[in-house]
Amino acid sequence: MKANKITVCIIGALVMAAVSTGCYNSRTGEVNFGGAIHFELPAFPQTGSHAVQVFSEMHFSPAYRSQEVPRLLPPDGSVPVTGAEIKRLDV
Repeated sequence: MKANKITVCIIGALVMAAVSTGCYNSRTGEVNFGGAIHFELPAFPQTGSHAVQVFSEMHFSPAYRSQEVPRLLPPDGSVPVTGAEIKRLDV
């Protein structure tokens, strides 16, 4: 019975590997299953100084901006540190 479980696990891993390599982009490392599942694997770019890129740059990822806190805008009429002209209304 143990051999049957091990065989099922090995076959499952091989099927998963075959599916992920079919949907794999070797330049960026992105894997897309349909439109629902997205993840990244190590990238193998054809040019550049690094043969294998394991970690993608976080600032290039679209998910990075969603993790940032909302930006607070300065109040109206505030003057930047570098200086600015003050708009005066003619009375």
